[in-house]
Order: sequence, then structure tokens, then C-alpha cells
Amino acid sequence: EIMGLKRWLGRLLIFTRGGVYEFTGQNADEWTWPQISQAGCDAPRSITAAGENGVYWYGKGRIWRYDGSSVVDISDDIQQTLQDAVTYEANIAGGYDPDERLVHFAYTSSGTTNNAELVLDLELTQEGGRPSWTKFTGRALAVLWEKSGDLYGGEPADGIAWHLNTGTGDNAGTI
Repeated sequence: EIMGLKRWLGRLLIFTRGGVYEFTGQNADEWTWPQISQAGCDAPRSITAAGENGVYWYGKGRIWRYDGSSVVDISDDIQQTLQDAVTYEANIAGGYDPDERLVHFAYTSSGTTNNAELVLDLELTQEGGRPSWTKFTGRALAVLWEKSGDLYGGEPADGIAWHLNTGTGDNAGTI
């Protein structure tokens, strides 16, 4: 079952529950789609291209990154949060803020709509080069999208959309 497609840096990636494939070839005689990862995708809206930084997605209870040559699990530091807090895997939505170099993953921690975010800061790393994650709560973000270098998020049920790379922090308050 195809969960999603993502065009990234001239490549076409095909996401299924059982793995990720890269479609190659200029014409039908040359087409191939080798599997690049057995880490499939469980949340189609989580698939996020972050420019030259790679493609990110949620699958098998983890968050994955493909940099064009290998797939890496980047969720060790947030694994407990993913296990304890994510109640509807299919709801997870991803988005990339190119100005701030942040990868957002909105998820459902209670109820039935997304109400929390895990944000990966591509500029910061922790000791040992581990990814730097921040958790935010209180915003309903069913969808995330980028337009002209800005990141937006919203919830169709309430009709509100946020311009996410403005403000001072979580819900526009100081963190």
C-alpha cells in the first residue's frame, strides 16, 4: 500500500508501510525502484522534505531521515515521548520551516486531534551529535504546509491557520 510520494532534490521517493523506494530512470526502459529502507511510513502527512537536509517521516514508532545515501533513525531521545504520547499514528503531520531550519511533527497526545508538536532543530545538536528536539503543546495542527519559505499550520475543524515561524514561542508566549 502506497502511503505517499515525495519529490526531493530531483528524486521521487515512494513510501509504503513496508519500506521506502526511490524511483529512477528517464524512460520506461530504464525505470527501477530499489528499496532504500525497510522503515516504512505509517503517517502519510508526516513525510517532509527539508531541503538539502533530507526527507523525514514517521514509521514503525520512530522518526526517520533519508539524506540521499542512507536512512537513519533520529528518534532515540524522543522515543519515550513517541511511545507514551502518540495516540493516533495516522494523524502525525510534518512540516519544514526553512528560515529557522526546524522540522515540525504535530501529533495527538490526547483526544482525537493533534495537540502537541515535536520540533527538530537542524542548527543545534546535543552532546555526541544527537539531534536537538523540543516539545510544544496546545496547538491543534492537523496539517502543516510551506509557502514561499514560511511554515503554516492549522486545524480544519476550527478554521484557524497559524503562521508558525513568527512569534516568540509556544502559543506566541515566551518559552
